[in-house]
Amino acid sequence: MQVYGSEDRRIDGILSLIEESSRVAPLPEVLQRMCEQVAEIAHAEVVSVYVRESEDEHAGFVLRANVGFAREMVGNVKLELGEGITGFAAECLRPVSSALAQRDTHYKHVPELGEERFPTFLSLPLVMGGRAIGVLNLQREEGGDFTAAEVALAAALATPFTIALDRAQNRAAPGENDLGRSARLTGVAVSPGQTLGKGQGALTFRALVEPVEAGPAARELVEVAIARVGEQIARTTMRLDSELSPDHRRALAALQVTLQDQRLLSLLADSCGELGVVAGLRKVARDYVTAPYMIGGDGSVDPWMSARAGEIEDLCLWLAGEATHEIVGPGPGMVAVVAERLGAFAVIWALVRGVSGFVVGGSVDPSSLAAGLGRAGKLPIVAEVAGLFAWVRSGDTILVDANQAVVRVNPSASLLAQYRHQK
Repeated sequence: MQVYGSEDRRIDGILSLIEESSRVAPLPEVLQRMCEQVAEIAHAEVVSVYVRESEDEHAGFVLRANVGFAREMVGNVKLELGEGITGFAAECLRPVSSALAQRDTHYKHVPELGEERFPTFLSLPLVMGGRAIGVLNLQREEGGDFTAAEVALAAALATPFTIALDRAQNRAAPGENDLGRSARLTGVAVSPGQTLGKGQGALTFRALVEPVEAGPAARELVEVAIARVGEQIARTTMRLDSELSPDHRRALAALQVTLQDQRLLSLLADSCGELGVVAGLRKVARDYVTAPYMIGGDGSVDPWMSARAGEIEDLCLWLAGEATHEIVGPGPGMVAVVAERLGAFAVIWALVRGVSGFVVGGSVDPSSLAAGLGRAGKLPIVAEVAGLFAWVRSGDTILVDANQAVVRVNPSASLLAQYRHQK
């Protein structure tokens, strides 16, 4: 018989991780401590854990704990299933590694992370019941791919994360101790006002189903959608015109020119004819999003191009929802929950849909067109909400007080009564 003592730090590390995964403590605290332990055991400069937002098969993955990146990124980075190396690992349910992630076709650049400094990438799905409930990422500075032995060690290190997530989900079963998830979150007021509604994540391509096969019918559908969206934007613009500043009127007029850009319109129609409505629009959106990072040798990103890429992505999503006639994403009376950025097209779409407010994990420039449209449309907006995705789940009751820059998740009955009395 041989007893393995503390001479092998890897064994001790795995045992410590298992113990940590069973600790009774808030999940964010447990995951953060586990990331710190993995960073030490695996000699990784960056360790991140992404957690699936909900049981919905189309739900995305949100960064819940991290070592190596800025702390404020936790809760503010979201990837869809199949998006980026992280989403791809979750989709194929197998470990995925890359010696130089930026050259991989699955790579998704998130500018705020600064992860280009750590290009050697290993992504491990956290699998439970045949589906990924999370993803564990390890990153290093450039120096060759992870070896087979390192991947095997990382797979062992990933198992306690699965245990921790499974325990947390069982503790937070629907209807069980909902008050345990009540929270008062603070942020930055962008557009004043108060509103109450059910929280709902922003519209995603993953939530949409192809309405027709690729070909002339798909091309016709997107052309009809373009016309309808143009009419909706025109009506909304007319309604808000008197409330907008001269600068924002000019910016909105420039944005509307997007729907008159014949090169873009032809690209949308051709792509949908070739790939289908949802797939075609998604491809155009991705091509525009990656374009700002493909130019220049100094690694800099043109701010104007980046902003335009974001607006094109939002427009493509709007067109996809319109063309498929799918009633998905935030609707009347709901509060839209956004991970990173808020663009003008997204705000106009929300006003058309009757969305009652926005809470945003990322920052929103108060002088931006999106902010101006929100104020003109009396749409309360609170941005830079720290820990947003650590607390909010789809369907939660959310009270947005943009006058005080406060977001309350599952507020108490007394707070709800106070809000309704004030209204």
